[in-house]
Amino acid sequence: MKQAVANSKSSIQTNNYTGRIVEGESFITDHIFSCIISGSQDMYIGNNLYHFEAGDLRLFRKNRLVKYAKKPAREGYRTIMVTIDQNTLREIKKEIGYKETDQQEAEPVFLLKPNGYLTSYIDSLTP
Repeated sequence: MKQAVANSKSSIQTNNYTGRIVEGESFITDHIFSCIISGSQDMYIGNNLYHFEAGDLRLFRKNRLVKYAKKPAREGYRTIMVTIDQNTLREIKKEIGYKETDQQEAEPVFLLKPNGYLTSYIDSLTP
C-alpha cells in the first residue's frame, strides 16, 4: 500500500483504522504536524526507526520517504494530520521574523512537548 501526501495548500486530515496492523510507505511532500489519538506507530525514515504512542505530537519534515506500521489499540488507530505548505511556512517565517542561521540537515521528525495551546488545537480538530 503506497500513499502520497501532496497538497498545494495546507489541509487537515484524519486517519482511522480498526482491526489489523496497516503497513505501507509514503512520500511526504509537505511538512506535517500530526498527533496520534489512539494506537501506536513505527516508522522508518532513512535508516532510523521511530516509535510513537498515543498523545505524541510530531512535526515531520517534507521530502522524506517513510515506511510505517500503524498499530490499532482497542479503540483503533486514530490520528489528526495538518499538512503545511511552503507558502504558509514562508508567511509564518515572515510574520515572526525568523532568520535561518545554519543550513545543516535537521532531524526528519521532531517530537513536540505537549502544552495547553497544542492540546487545545488538537482537541478543536478531533471529531
